Amino acid sequence: MLHSEGVVSTVLQSVVFTERKREPPVWNGSNVSCGGGKRLTSDFRSPNITANLLTRLSDDNNPIHGKTRRLEPLAYPIFYKMAAGSTGVVIAALIANAGITILKFGGFLLTGSPAMLAETYHSISDTGNQVLLLVGIRASKEHATRSHPFGHGKSQFFYAFLVSVLLFGAAGWKSLTHGISELRAGGHEIEAGPAQFLGITIDLQAPVDPFYVVVAILFGAAAFETYAFSKANAELQRQMEVYDWSGYRQAFSQTSDITTLTAFTEDAVALLGLLAALVGIAATRITGNPAYDAAAAVVIGFLLMVFAVALAIENKRLIIGESLSADVERKLRTAVESHDGVVNLDDFRTMFIGTGTVLVTADVSFDPKLVTGDIDEDIKQIEQALIGIDSRVKLVYIEPEL
Repeated sequence: MLHSEGVVSTVLQSVVFTERKREPPVWNGSNVSCGGGKRLTSDFRSPNITANLLTRLSDDNNPIHGKTRRLEPLAYPIFYKMAAGSTGVVIAALIANAGITILKFGGFLLTGSPAMLAETYHSISDTGNQVLLLVGIRASKEHATRSHPFGHGKSQFFYAFLVSVLLFGAAGWKSLTHGISELRAGGHEIEAGPAQFLGITIDLQAPVDPFYVVVAILFGAAAFETYAFSKANAELQRQMEVYDWSGYRQAFSQTSDITTLTAFTEDAVALLGLLAALVGIAATRITGNPAYDAAAAVVIGFLLMVFAVALAIENKRLIIGESLSADVERKLRTAVESHDGVVNLDDFRTMFIGTGTVLVTADVSFDPKLVTGDIDEDIKQIEQALIGIDSRVKLVYIEPEL
C-alpha cells in the first residue's frame, strides 16, 4: 500500500464531505474537479486503476472538529477481474459443450430419442451459458467512470443471472415439455428412423445399431463433462482452502465467484443428465418400453429447472449487495475496535461489488485528544489491517467521528 501526500496522478476524485451536503465531483475529460477548488489529474484508462479505494484526512487545513472534513482517495490498484483459474474453467467448458452439442444432436437425428433431444437442449444451454459468462467477465473489466465510480464488477453477477433464467430455465422447460409430450404419445423406440425436430421430419440411416451409437455418444460426452467438471471443482476447492470454507454447501452460499459456481453446477447437472439419459435409453432397450426414454427426458428437464432456480437465488444475493459472512465481519470489526485510539465503532458495513472485491465502510470514533496527523496514521493502519485479514477487502472508506 502506498501512502504519500503528493500522490495525485492515480487519484480518481477528491470529495468534500460536509455535515448535510456533499459536493459531487464533476466529470471533465481526464480531470476531476474537487470541492477544494483544485484539479487533480486522473487516468481512467490505466489498467491498474479502475476506482477510488481508500480514504484519509487530507491535512490540518480541514479541521476534523469542524463541520467540514475532506477525504482523499489513496493510490492503490483495484482489479475487477476474475482469477485466471475461473476464466480457464469457462473456456474449458465452452469447448467441451460445443463439441458435445454436435454429438448429441447427431445421436438424436439417428434415433429420435427424446432423452437425446433433451440432452441436446441441455448442451445448447451450456454452450450459450459459457458465452454469456465470458461476456460478463469482459464487461466486469471495464474501467470506472463517472456514472460507475466503483467499476463494473457486478456485470458478472448480471450475466450469470441471465444464464440461470434465460438459458438454464428455458432449456429445462423445453426438455420437460418434450418428455411429457413423448410420454403421452407412448414414447419413441431407440431405432433407426425419422426424427421430428422443430416440425421437420429427418430420416437418417445409421450404418450400425443406433443404440450403440447413442451409448458411445453418451460415454464420449461424459468424458468431456468430467474434464470440465474437474477444472471447475479444482477452482472451487482452491477457494474453499483460501477462505477456510467447511464444504461445498458453505462455498455455494458464500462464494462471490459466481462464474466458477455456475460452471461447476452446469457440469454437475450435465453428468447427472447423462446418467439419466443412459439409464432411460438402456431401460427402453432392455424392456422394449419407450416410456423409460421419455421419462429420462422429463428427469433431465426437471434437473435443469431446479438448478436454474438455485443459481438464480445465488445470483440475486450478490446483485442486490451481499455482505461478507458474519464470521469474517466479526474479525474485521474486532480489528477496528481493538486499534489504539479507537473509542467506538459506530457503524460498519461490507458489500461485494465484484468477484472477490469487497467494499468496507466504517464510522469510527477516535480519542478526542488525538490530532489530525495521528488520526490520519491510525486510519492507514486500520485499512492495512483489514486488507491483511481478508484479501477480498479492496476498498475501505473510514469516516472519523469525534
